[in-house]
Amino acid sequence: DTPVPPNRSNTPIAPRNPEKYPPTPLTRCLWLHEITSPLRGIQDLEHEGPYPKDFSKIDRVHQKIMSIHDSTPAIFRLKNPDTRWDNDPEVEGWIEGTRYYFHLIHNFTLMALH
Repeated sequence: DTPVPPNRSNTPIAPRNPEKYPPTPLTRCLWLHEITSPLRGIQDLEHEGPYPKDFSKIDRVHQKIMSIHDSTPAIFRLKNPDTRWDNDPEVEGWIEGTRYYFHLIHNFTLMALH
């Protein structure tokens, strides 16, 4: 995740400092990939049928979902979000809806597991 440079042809790529630069749509895509990653584990559980024989697998996926939720960047949290970038022109059009969407995806993942 990097900030968009003013001149892309001669600016080196450097990681985005979340304290200095606002989130980008790429930041959003990377976090969406992270929060949907447990869905693959849930899909793998379905191969065992509707009642898995080993419930420790369910516990591991549940713990992964919860740890991802607990590590949500402050800018994407629905409760106590970091709102310092909310009025930035590059962010204000999508950030608030993204918070609700990520919360919905988290709850969907829990529902799909259980």
